Amino acid sequence: MTGLSISFFLDVNICWLCGKNYGFSTSFRGERLLIQPLHSERYKLRLRYENQKDTKECYDFLNKQTQVIEGLWTGQVLTPFVDICLVNN
Repeated sequence: MTGLSISFFLDVNICWLCGKNYGFSTSFRGERLLIQPLHSERYKLRLRYENQKDTKECYDFLNKQTQVIEGLWTGQVLTPFVDICLVNN
């Protein structure tokens, strides 16, 4: 995947596929998504956190009502690229 990039959701796992193959796994709208296999080699990893809404609706299970949290941070933060290396153990 040299020169390619991928965007994925916060809840992503590196998982075993079969043999010595690994891939990314995540859930989206109740479906399980599997992203192409990763190979034992070097990768560059960068995390991006982005929030576009300054409010969030949350359900309070104790009081059994929906609450709105206001004044949340909005913007985008990128971490620098970090070299990672996947190896067979």
